[in-house]
Amino acid sequence: MRFLPSAAPAETGLHCLPVQLGCVSDSLRLDDFAGPLWRSGFGVALKRQLPALFDLLFAEQARLGRLYALHTPTAPVLPGQPFALGFTLFGPASAHAQLCVQAFAALGALGLGQGRGLFRVESASVAGAPAPFWQASHGLTAWPQTLPAAHWLSRRRPARGLRLHLRSPLRIKDNNQLCLSLNAPQLVRRLHTRLGQLCDAAGEPFPLSEAELAAQRQAADALQLGQAQLSWRNIARRSSRSQQHMVFGGLTGLLELHGELAPLSGLLALGEVLQLGGKTTFGFGCLHAEWLD
Repeated sequence: MRFLPSAAPAETGLHCLPVQLGCVSDSLRLDDFAGPLWRSGFGVALKRQLPALFDLLFAEQARLGRLYALHTPTAPVLPGQPFALGFTLFGPASAHAQLCVQAFAALGALGLGQGRGLFRVESASVAGAPAPFWQASHGLTAWPQTLPAAHWLSRRRPARGLRLHLRSPLRIKDNNQLCLSLNAPQLVRRLHTRLGQLCDAAGEPFPLSEAELAAQRQAADALQLGQAQLSWRNIARRSSRSQQHMVFGGLTGLLELHGELAPLSGLLALGEVLQLGGKTTFGFGCLHAEWLD
């Protein structure tokens, strides 16, 4: 068995393992974003197959800092068609990527949703890697290697324009009130907070110095907000614990930022991996940075 090469040395700081699953729907049909459904199914599969890992990822005491995030489909899933599904593991949870792949494969055989739609997991890859570490036809072909936050934070892109896509609902608060808009200082503050919470939950050191934090906040303050096409989107879910129907919402769409973005390019690259805001375990807060060179 080979090891996938790491682009950065094993440095201190939060360790992350972003995994992309190549899937095919057999009978599963989802017409819209269904992050809560995927999270519920993942939990059911883990509890049945791997109760110890369920305790690590879903434990009540981990509520303020879950060691995983889901990146669920945002486009319709149709029978007979391929689709992508992702998850990221943090800190000690990142040692269990293959078990999480097995849980999703078991979920595909069990069926998802009221119609018990079936799907198959065909491959699993570390995001950005040239080849999968697991294939349904060959099994485990490589051991997935975690990457430190510095792998992304060290990136520096000399761009002066950014189009930030909010691919799934972004749910953030200011003064305990849900934000109905977004600007650069908010974005950077929330990324710093998210990183800190995950480091605390994982028991790993924070990878940015006070000087780096201050420089990033200063860079964010100097940016200009350009075109913004944001709308609020509500997602319904049924709690398996309380048996109640609940609605969670967040911002989706895009916004443009203009100015000196190089000091923030590494933080934004890491933000795509961490996801942002509340309900990231439901697939919320997926970001994509489109650089306008």
